[in-house]
Amino acid sequence: MTNQPVTGYQIRKLFIETTKRGLSFGTLVPMLQRFEKAQLAVRERNEEGASSYNWHLTPLGMGELEWRLSLLSKLLRDRESNIKRIANN
Repeated sequence: MTNQPVTGYQIRKLFIETTKRGLSFGTLVPMLQRFEKAQLAVRERNEEGASSYNWHLTPLGMGELEWRLSLLSKLLRDRESNIKRIANN
């Protein structure tokens, strides 16, 4: 898994493309600020734009992401297993 610095715009765009759900900057920015306060993410001034930032995960943030992805993977496997079990009964 890579940890490339990305802008809030890129995060929002990826979220919308991946989930097919909307995400306002009014929701995203406070969320990123909470991640920063929890030391899960770091923001750095974007050299190209005076008012924009690049975000990247800290080692703690990467560990949290990996843990949450493994949990999600397990939940999806369990769900698929339960669906197959029910279909076979």
